[in-house]
Amino acid sequence: MSMFEGWRQFFSPQSEEIIYPYGSAIVQPKAWIRYTQPNGWVYYYHPILRVITSEDIHDTEMVESILSCAAEHLACMEDDGSIVHLPNDWQISMVLVDPDGEDPFAISMQSWNDMGSYTSSEENGFQRIQNKSHFWETVVEYPMHRPLPLAAETEFLGALSRGADESSLGVKSIFPYDGRQLKLLLRIYRDLKALRDAGEKVPALDWYFGRVMCEIEHHHETTFETGTPITHHAAYHQKTEDEYWIRVLDVLLSFFFFGTHKMYRGRLRATEPRGCPHLPYFRKLMTSLLVEWAGHRVSCGRNCLSYPLRY
Repeated sequence: MSMFEGWRQFFSPQSEEIIYPYGSAIVQPKAWIRYTQPNGWVYYYHPILRVITSEDIHDTEMVESILSCAAEHLACMEDDGSIVHLPNDWQISMVLVDPDGEDPFAISMQSWNDMGSYTSSEENGFQRIQNKSHFWETVVEYPMHRPLPLAAETEFLGALSRGADESSLGVKSIFPYDGRQLKLLLRIYRDLKALRDAGEKVPALDWYFGRVMCEIEHHHETTFETGTPITHHAAYHQKTEDEYWIRVLDVLLSFFFFGTHKMYRGRLRATEPRGCPHLPYFRKLMTSLLVEWAGHRVSCGRNCLSYPLRY
């Protein structure tokens, strides 16, 4: 059977059964790297096997259990073909949840480059975990063994920027921090970034991204991704049909403007999940429309040099 390098020794080529060579140097405690989080918690990372855990790797039985469960999980993924969907920088995290149960560990896989978490089971197959908070929680728990990509910093700054916009508008929004807290968050970010720019390794910066983004994503998920008053309506009320005169007007405009009206109306409707406007979707639509209209204006200007275009 074809298995990732480092995991081959856990399988017998003849019977394809999992073996537990704890005596092998690759699974000795010295093969694990110990990391300490900014909050003082300790976790261990095996760079060859790509296993992360906060359990005691000096306990022989614990290490055997961790590696055998991880190997069995990867073997199942290989058997059903889902292992090919994993990003190249995959890693597997093991958390002990039920020492006496059939499945003692909660197992999930992550990709730092793809900024995602994944699960695989016989019932549901290979799936990317939709809640982004799960990935950021993993970053908070294991922030020290490798750096996050630049996209993580971009997402962090983008989230703070959107929060600042909504705070300046004076509306109650999905952002969990107020203006004063935003300034403090940016100040901490600039201080940590200054250390990094000076050439120092600052893994605490990734931990900080995770802590802030966890709070933001949790807030988004619990408020249905929209502003608070609208969220409550969207969560508990179904979308109502348009009034009669709106439907008549829709038919007339479609007749005069053909597919153009239908196209723009469909794009505008997409910004209203369950009939409630979603500000980020609406902003994205307006941005795309401005780009389209600006391009159309430049094109018309080139073809009609003497005709002043106004809109």
